[in-house]
Amino acid sequence: PADSCIQGIYGALKQRSDSVYSGVLSSLLLQEQLPLEDIKASVTELMAGGVDTTSMTLQWAMYELARSPGVQERLRSEVTAATEAYGSDLTTLLKNIPLVKAAVKETLRLHPVAITLQRYTQRETVIQNYLIPQGTLVQVGLHAMGRNPDIFPSPERFSPERWLGRVSTHFKGLGFGFGPRQCVGRRIAEMEMQLFLVHILENFKIDVNRMSEVETTFNLILVPSKPILLTL
Repeated sequence: PADSCIQGIYGALKQRSDSVYSGVLSSLLLQEQLPLEDIKASVTELMAGGVDTTSMTLQWAMYELARSPGVQERLRSEVTAATEAYGSDLTTLLKNIPLVKAAVKETLRLHPVAITLQRYTQRETVIQNYLIPQGTLVQVGLHAMGRNPDIFPSPERFSPERWLGRVSTHFKGLGFGFGPRQCVGRRIAEMEMQLFLVHILENFKIDVNRMSEVETTFNLILVPSKPILLTL
């Protein structure tokens, strides 16, 4: 199926006369500087990497939804309405589930996969009277930032709605990085997680022993301190 899809995209692109940018895959195919077999192998590797990294976030998402029955029901209502309206039209459905998308962001706020985000400054920068010289390695502690009450009111509360209000969330959701060096598989990962949650919420109620707290520990990436046991 992947081979047929890529060949179909390639055939359609060769017939186009405009030069409008339509994505990384299109650019690679049109430049003809990378063999098609290498492109297919890279796409396969990208999809496999997406499954590996999103599985941890999805565990945390279901854990938080199980501990927040009211939130779970609001998400289920949104999913039910979207599936009734758009059926198997997944492209349109995914555009109409803002609370599900916000739940993924909220999960990554509380449970980021990476512990820090790193960048070298390209010019001298002054932040609150602190001078950061050009070329300085700056690290943002994603786990600490996500639980900082100065940035996120009531940070321990799982509240996807905080991403949907009028308060600016600019540069607050950094789980995938930002700019040209953000995770190349971000959109694939987000879509995988959104579709997974849609299917789960359509068919199951998620529950957990609320007396059993699961903490975060570091093991190359941030992971649960013990297995997350859920009842569907």
